[in-house]
Amino acid sequence: MVATFYPDYQLAVGHNNAAGLVSIEGVLPTTDTRPFVAPTIRAGFTQGQMIVRADGTCTFVGFPTLIWTFSWLTFAQREYLRNTYCAGGWTGQVTVRTRLTAGGSYSNYNATMVLPQPSDGDEQLGRIENYRVRFIRMVAIS
Repeated sequence: MVATFYPDYQLAVGHNNAAGLVSIEGVLPTTDTRPFVAPTIRAGFTQGQMIVRADGTCTFVGFPTLIWTFSWLTFAQREYLRNTYCAGGWTGQVTVRTRLTAGGSYSNYNATMVLPQPSDGDEQLGRIENYRVRFIRMVAIS
């Protein structure tokens, strides 16, 4: 018997929109023939900016950041992310359902999604390899 792993990473337009969350790997853009591959979050979470206190210990300030890494993405899928979640730009406010670590549980967050600039992509044979979507200013919601 082979165990199959189905991640449950979800996105919705705007903040506080848990009702609008859609599983990203179930999305098939109308201009494409392939659905999104599930992203991974390996080593993509930071708790905020680490600062050193006067006593030499460290603490984190600011907001958490998370990176979803898609092993590949088509150009049509990149445009779908831009047009759906970023109003045609490269950043947008979203509600995201994600895990912060590979073994963690899923939770909902308000965040700003930041897409990589085209010059930052590794474009090969009609797709973009290792596409990293960054979520900044993450705030947990219920």
